[in-house]
Amino acid sequence: GGCDEASGGLVHIKEQKFGNTAEASTIFSGQNFEAIVGLAYPELAEPGVTPLFDNMMQQKLLVSNMFAFFMLETAEEEKHNWKPEMTLGFYDKTKFTGDLTWHDVKLKYMYGIKLDDIKVNGKNLNVCQKLKDPANCLITVDSGSSANGVPSAAISAFKENNLPVSHDFVECEKREEIGALTYVINGKDYTLNADEWRHGKNTLKVTHILRCLLHVHKVPVGGN
Repeated sequence: GGCDEASGGLVHIKEQKFGNTAEASTIFSGQNFEAIVGLAYPELAEPGVTPLFDNMMQQKLLVSNMFAFFMLETAEEEKHNWKPEMTLGFYDKTKFTGDLTWHDVKLKYMYGIKLDDIKVNGKNLNVCQKLKDPANCLITVDSGSSANGVPSAAISAFKENNLPVSHDFVECEKREEIGALTYVINGKDYTLNADEWRHGKNTLKVTHILRCLLHVHKVPVGGN
């Protein structure tokens, strides 16, 4: 709930198509979710199906055509007595301090926004320069992913700097050795400390990037 006062926090969508799955496999076989909500662009939907959020916009069900995620780790849940949430039609200003920075969606399939480069410990990796078309270097903010993915051409930028990627771990004495990871998006730095993108007790690898980006509340998702 939490969308509008008139309906008590409920949104009533007319003639919304949905699918029911009797059996699932691969990434959809886990027990940690109950449904997939249609929040991507129509280009990603099944033929003849209008995504849930597009129907909401067409039927003018929301005060503002936006959705937002608030995501945090277990320790923070216990400290603040907060829970992860998705809001429709607004974002909760009580959950963060400072200003939000908005970025244009360049790829309206998923939410592709312009990436300038990736830095680790302050050093530019020149990731986009590894691509055939550096000017078309995008990063996708995806609420359904828990790991970061980059084009195969960009993997070399990590390996050349002895950085962990995929299943290639890098041994270290402490997490701070490798340093912070920074996404440069439209000229703005979004930095994750070592403990925000580490994996394992004594190893680091590129993982949980989306969760951490949303955790620092600097990349709004889903505005229209």
